[in-house]
Order: sequence, then C-alpha cells, then structure tokens
Amino acid sequence: MNLKRFDNPKIFADSVMPILKKEEAVNGLMLGVLQAILRGDYEKNEKYMAYTEENGFIASIVLMTLPFGPILYSSRKNDSDSMQLIADDLIKSKFKIDDIVGRKSETKLFAEIYSRTINCGFELGMNMRLYELKKVNNIILSSGLIRQAEQKDTEIIADWIGQFHEETHTERGSSNLLEAAERRIKDGSAFVWEDKKIVSMTLKTRPTNKYVSVSGVLTPKEYRRKGYATSLVYSLSKSLLESGYEGCTLFTDLSNPTSNKIYQDIGYKAICDFDKYKFAKKISA
Repeated sequence: MNLKRFDNPKIFADSVMPILKKEEAVNGLMLGVLQAILRGDYEKNEKYMAYTEENGFIASIVLMTLPFGPILYSSRKNDSDSMQLIADDLIKSKFKIDDIVGRKSETKLFAEIYSRTINCGFELGMNMRLYELKKVNNIILSSGLIRQAEQKDTEIIADWIGQFHEETHTERGSSNLLEAAERRIKDGSAFVWEDKKIVSMTLKTRPTNKYVSVSGVLTPKEYRRKGYATSLVYSLSKSLLESGYEGCTLFTDLSNPTSNKIYQDIGYKAICDFDKYKFAKKISA
C-alpha cells in the first residue's frame, strides 16, 4: 500500500470524485469542499489532498483546507495501514491538525493511530448524524415567510453566524464575521425567516451535482419555541428540491435531541453517523 499526495486540485478531483459520487449524499461534505476548491473559493488556503491505494484501488481519501481539520473517507473497515500512512505523511509534511472529521469507524481509528504516533491525547469533540431529504412532509408553518438575506441584514447575519459557531463549538472559515455575512448574502446562500422582523437564519451550502446541504440554522433564544427554524428549514429544503436537486442533507449534533426531531418531522431521514475528534497538545516525555 502507498500514499499519493496532490498539489493540483483538478488532478486530485479527477481521481477521487468517481468514488465519492457513488454515495453522493454520504460524501457530500468532502465533495462540496472539493468542488468549492475547484471554483477557486479556497485559493489562498493551504491544502492537503491525498489518498492511499493498493493494487490500483483507492482505499482512503483525505482532504484538508486550513484552518479546518481534515475530512476523512475510507472504503474499507479497520484499514489501519491507510490511517498510519496518512498520519505519517501529515506529520512528515509538518501539518499540525487539531481535529479530524469523518464517518464514525474510520475517524476513531485515525484518531487512535495519529494520537499514538505523535504521543498526544484525543477526545470526541462532536457526535453528528447525517440526514437526507428527498421529499418533504406536510407541516404547519409558523407566521411569517422565508426570504433571501439582503444587504440590510448584514450586521444581524454576522452576529448570528458568530452565535451559531459558539453554540455548536465549530470553527469559522473567517475571523471577520461581517465579511462572512457579506459573502453569504452576495452569493445568495443566506436565508431568513421574517415575522415582522427576521427571527431565524439558515444557509445553503456545499452544492454537488445532485445534492445540497442546509446548515447554519440559528434562532436567537428570544425567538425560540415558535416554530421559526422548522418553518425556515422546511421552506428552504422544499425550494431546493423543487429547483432540481435530488436531495438535501444536513448534519445534527446528537446531543441535541430537539433539533434531530425537528428535522425528522420535516422529512429528513438518518443515513449515517459522523464523529469529530479533537487532539490535545503533545504529551511531555
């Protein structure tokens, strides 16, 4: 078995996309990030792109765009050889990673091998469930309506993006929240529920050929328990399906049973679990 690392995103994509697209909904996170790289969205970000192979067969794939941690895919169970090769190459390449995300089994195996190799601790940062939607259920909507976020909403959207990352303990792609909000509004990926004033937010993210993700769902505490988030996610998901996407996906934090139930009520169905592991500082000898 050997590892092949790439500097050219196009060549890397040509090699791995046929494999990832076999399960497009499950691999939407990596596919979405890879397609964003091809569009030039991460032009200034340092990247790590590699796969392991044996006898011409790709076994595992890893993709990282700093400052985010790697996304991991494996076609094999308990593929410790691939995980060791990836860990060794990341260390050799002097990439310091703080976390890793991927499907449950391979991600834990990588975390164990990487932490043992560099002599550090690790812990489960988030246990997530990936949901898929192909048809919405009929639900009663709250008062108000969905609309795309507009320039006048920039400061509020910036604040809510910050709140979302604080509540979900996830990394922001940009330290400048206003720039992040302006970008989302400009590209038409930010949506709000308006009931006399805007009361909830969500984002359309990581479009692939057949799927698109819904994320960044936030309703400030003073507007919760009124069905705004449910109405917003339902309305956006329905619109995305009607626009031609085969399905929508979203991730939930399994420690939040309320959000999991809300999405199931809309029609989202669980398809697999993902884990995010965080690495501690190197243990002193």
